[in-house]
Amino acid sequence: MAELLITIGIIGVVAALTIPMLANNANSKKFASQYKKTLSSLAQASLMSQARYYIDYSNLSEDSSDESCRSDALSSGNNSMCGLFNNVFSAKSYKGTYGNVSGILPLSKYKIKTTSQGFNPDGFMIYSLSDGAIVGFNPSAKGCSLVEGTQLNNEVLTGSLANCVGFIDVNGVSLPNREVTCDTSSETSLSPNTACSVQKANGDVFPVVFHNGTVEPATNAARAILNAAKPAGRKKITYKGQEYELYENGNYYYEDENGNLIDGYGVGYTKQDDGKYKMTSGYQTYLYDSDLNRLGCIYRRDGKWYEYKDGKYVRQLDNGNYVDYNGRTYTKRDDGKYEMTSGSDTYLYDSDMNTLGLTKNGQWYDYKASGQYAYKDDNENYIDSNGYTYTKRDDGKYEYSGYLYDSDLNILGRTYNGQWYDYKNDEYVRQLDNGNYIKPNGAVYTKRDDGLYEYNGILYDEELRRIGKK
Repeated sequence: MAELLITIGIIGVVAALTIPMLANNANSKKFASQYKKTLSSLAQASLMSQARYYIDYSNLSEDSSDESCRSDALSSGNNSMCGLFNNVFSAKSYKGTYGNVSGILPLSKYKIKTTSQGFNPDGFMIYSLSDGAIVGFNPSAKGCSLVEGTQLNNEVLTGSLANCVGFIDVNGVSLPNREVTCDTSSETSLSPNTACSVQKANGDVFPVVFHNGTVEPATNAARAILNAAKPAGRKKITYKGQEYELYENGNYYYEDENGNLIDGYGVGYTKQDDGKYKMTSGYQTYLYDSDLNRLGCIYRRDGKWYEYKDGKYVRQLDNGNYVDYNGRTYTKRDDGKYEMTSGSDTYLYDSDMNTLGLTKNGQWYDYKASGQYAYKDDNENYIDSNGYTYTKRDDGKYEYSGYLYDSDLNILGRTYNGQWYDYKNDEYVRQLDNGNYIKPNGAVYTKRDDGLYEYNGILYDEELRRIGKK
C-alpha cells in the first residue's frame, strides 16, 4: 500500500508539472494561429470596403458611435470604423464599450491586462467577429493614413496614428485577456520594429494599428508572433540559373529587382504597396497575401470584389446572401449557415463559407478533407454522392476498385497490374531502382543529377511539384 501511494504521488507531481505546460503550449499555438487569421480578416475588410464603397481605413471621416456601431451607417455616408465593419462582415456584432462588456466570470466586466506604454484601451469600442475573436478600436479613428515608406515606430503610433491603434483578443471575453509580451520582459514596446523574441504566445491580446488598406502589429511582441507564424525558411532550388523558392501554395517563385514574384512559367505577381501581390488573368484580377495565399479577385466584367473562401470567390449582398462570379447564390439561413442548390443537390456551408456537405435525394453526405461527399452505411463503409462504395478494412483504411484511402478518404495510392503506386501531387507513381518514377501508363519522370525530375518537357521537384518548363 505504501509503495502504491508513493507511486500515485509521483504520478500526481509529474502530472501537475506537465499538464499545465502542455495546455499552455496548445493555447500558444491556438492564439498565434487565430491572431494571424483575424489580422487577415481585418485587412480583407478594408479591401472589400474599397471595392464596394471606395474607402479604406485612411478614408474614415467620422467618429464611431453607438448609433453607427448598431446600424448600417456606412452606406449613408458616415465613414466610421463601425460602419465599415457592419458593411463587410456577415453579422453586426457590436458589443459595447470596453469595461462595460460582460466577461467570462459571473458579474465581471471585460478587461485586458496591458503592458505597452502609450497603449490604453479605455474608451475603446468592442466588436466581436463570427468566430468569437474581439476587435477593439478607438471611436475617434479617422484618417488612418501612413505615408508610403514611413516606418511604424513609437513616435508615429503615439502621434499621427494614435487614434488608429487597437487590439485583437483572439480568445474573446475568455481568459487570460492578457497582452502578449517579449520573452525577456513583462513589458513590451508600442512599436513593431524594436528587438523582441517571443517563442510562444504568452497572451491572447495583440495590439494592432489600422491604416490605409491594411492592419499591422503595433508592438514588437505582436510582430514577433506574426513572423514566428510564418515558415522559418522556404525550400530553394536553382532553375535556369535563377534561385526559386517554394511558397505555401506549393509553387515556386523568384523575386525580381522590383520585388515582384515570377513563377517558372513566366507569370508575374506584382507587389503592392501593402506587401500583397496582384495578378491579372482573363477577366479576373487576383489578389494574394505576402505568402501568395489567395485573398480574392476583382471580376472585370462587373468590377466588384469577390473574397476567396474555401475554394470559392464570393461577395456578400445587402441581404446577407453570398453570390459567386458565376451567378450562383448562397442563401443565408436563420442559423447563420448558407445553402446553394444546384439541380436536385443542396450544398451546405458554415458562416465562413467552408463546405459542410450536401443533401442529395434526401440523403446527407459529409464533405471530406479529400474533397469528396460521403456518408457511412451500417457496415461502416463510405458511400459517395456518385453511389460508389469504399469498403472499410481491418486496419481502418478504405478500398475502392484497387484504390486505397485513409479514414478521411484521402487517397494513399492504388494497385495496378499487381504493382503498388503511391499518390504524389495528383499523380500515381512508383519509384524504380534507378530513382526514376513511373506512372501506371508507363510514362517516366526521369531523375536528373541535381535531384529534380523531368517529364514531358516539364521540370518537377522530388515531390513531383511543378517548377516550370524545361
